[in-house]
Amino acid sequence: MLRHTFARAAAAGVAALALIWGSAGGASAHAAQPGKSELSVHVRKITPKWHGAMPKGATKANALSADTDPTGCGDPWWWLEWTNETLRTSHCQDEQDTINLIRWVNRVPEIVGTAKVTISHLTMMSTTSLTWSEQVTVSKADLSGEARKTPITMSLLAFAKPNTTLHRTGQLAGAFTLSGTSQETGAIDYSSQVHKMQEVWDSTKYVYFADAVGFPLTIASSSGPEWRCDDVFWDKKTQKQHTKVPGCVLPFQAAYDASPVFVPSGMYGLKGIRQNIQTVQKNGVHIGRPFSGKPLHRTTDAQRANNYKAVCAGLKPPSPGLSCDEYPFASTAEGGTFFAPPNRGIAWVSVQEQRQQGGFLRAFYSQSRILPGDPFYVNVLA
Repeated sequence: MLRHTFARAAAAGVAALALIWGSAGGASAHAAQPGKSELSVHVRKITPKWHGAMPKGATKANALSADTDPTGCGDPWWWLEWTNETLRTSHCQDEQDTINLIRWVNRVPEIVGTAKVTISHLTMMSTTSLTWSEQVTVSKADLSGEARKTPITMSLLAFAKPNTTLHRTGQLAGAFTLSGTSQETGAIDYSSQVHKMQEVWDSTKYVYFADAVGFPLTIASSSGPEWRCDDVFWDKKTQKQHTKVPGCVLPFQAAYDASPVFVPSGMYGLKGIRQNIQTVQKNGVHIGRPFSGKPLHRTTDAQRANNYKAVCAGLKPPSPGLSCDEYPFASTAEGGTFFAPPNRGIAWVSVQEQRQQGGFLRAFYSQSRILPGDPFYVNVLA
């Protein structure tokens, strides 16, 4: 039965591709024409629940709402223990799959059995590697009606762009039978290829096949989060030496310029710059302040130069050795005159502070693979 199901699933590949590339998110499928019996599959994304332990030294009183966890893993302690590497490279996605066994009586469809499972995906990428893994768990099935005595088999296929190869392992490598007493586990291993100075964006497309004796094969699909692999960190002058090896991130998950999140930025030690950032972050929309919901976004080098000119060009320092510092940073989309005061501000700081700040930002952008358009926050305890 399992081999038969997997063969039928493979034979349905053309239909599967048409389904996944024609749908943006969760999808359901069932027989097109009423017959004696049919299967329907409905896929619904749900909020993951955190089942981990409280970190040492933490109390329930200082747990933040789980929905602020940018990885989607539902961890209320993420800000206390997770690093930028984790925030930029880890993602959880839970889906509830409902498989209905349907029989037609007098041209009226009747659900005679149902199987419900939760499929959990945990993706763990790396900022310094083009290979990563996604752990997949299919929960015990909640079976009712005829589904209790009619075995339902499923197959999971995954697709990505041609530059990335996918390999399924474990119990998910082939077809498996839904069980009311045990879960199924497996993984999807990824290996991507990018050329020098190239970015590759993609998201995994999942296809689920369901089959049962006396019921026709049916297909449903869903998609994972968008991810990006790149090889763009090279010496700007010579383009002959890496400043960071190729790697992959989840670009829409905001980075924090300290790790863990509650630790203040290195810029906190730069008095003039710290005070300028704090003044802006305490007012208006609190741009760039952690938990404000208003992140900064890196911009291009060309726009960075324009932003600096728009705010600091033509200004004369009150005394020698001082430099114009602006926040939001010139290297962000929110820099320049994008905002009006109090959501932007300038300060005169020492040239040494300005250079140190530039070093902090360059290192931060590199370590977290922050490219133009990527969101991030700055923690100066505002």
